Amino acid sequence: MSRLHLVYGESGAGILRLALSTEGSEDCVVSFPAILNYAPLFPSFDDAEIEEYVARCGEIFHSSEECINKLYGDILSFVKHDFSAYDEVVVWRGTSAGDILFYYMVCSLVDVALCEVDLTPLRQMLPNKNVGALSLSVCSRENINYLLSCVQPVDVEQKDEAAKQWTEWSKSVAALRVLDKTGEILEVEEEVYDEALLALCRGEWCAAPRVVGRLLCDVDFGVGDSFLHHRLISLARRGVVQVRPNAKFYNGTEYTVERYAMPHIVDGVDLAEMRLFEIKS
Repeated sequence: MSRLHLVYGESGAGILRLALSTEGSEDCVVSFPAILNYAPLFPSFDDAEIEEYVARCGEIFHSSEECINKLYGDILSFVKHDFSAYDEVVVWRGTSAGDILFYYMVCSLVDVALCEVDLTPLRQMLPNKNVGALSLSVCSRENINYLLSCVQPVDVEQKDEAAKQWTEWSKSVAALRVLDKTGEILEVEEEVYDEALLALCRGEWCAAPRVVGRLLCDVDFGVGDSFLHHRLISLARRGVVQVRPNAKFYNGTEYTVERYAMPHIVDGVDLAEMRLFEIKS
């Protein structure tokens, strides 16, 4: 039997591919970029709508043209996939804001019967039952082997209801979508975590990865580290935080005039990677 697995995020897809290859399975795994909680979404799967969505994501993350083009290609490849070519299509259903939106999107996009793997049973297997949102990207191989025995068909009414949810959420024009304490998706401003970032480095120099790591734990990894990294760049551009090279990684490189003009160079400090700089508010 030919089986296709649809996964939110390439890191989770990579873990699933590894687990399947260990079991000798020839199942196909296709991933969707883990970005659905960012930027105004796309009401249809038309090329133009997706191109506009990708452009807005690029603005939020200050992405290069190369990264924007890759993201556009990855999304188009997913939505134009021939799902009818498989005996069974399985969607992996996590509980993060992006995972939930992905599930809604798949139920709207895929016009054949679906099966699903719901990650919520994993919560009972974890030492800390209050762990944050579940996503395939944080699963172990043992977790995946267990979940592969939990494939269930998606009821037609359930699929239709999820598709209706996507119809509503696809109109979202918010810069960011996160979960509240009850697990509901909320629309919030792009700057929602700025004050928390500032508080974590107030009055003392801190390595950027440490600040971002602390906040990720505080918000149960409700956003990605790359989003918080680019919020730090935005704060530095506005002069809200001071930045300096991280001496542990600075190699004394002198920048050319052209390089100084690049968007990730602020006050002569390279902010392209979090490990390269320290911050203080």
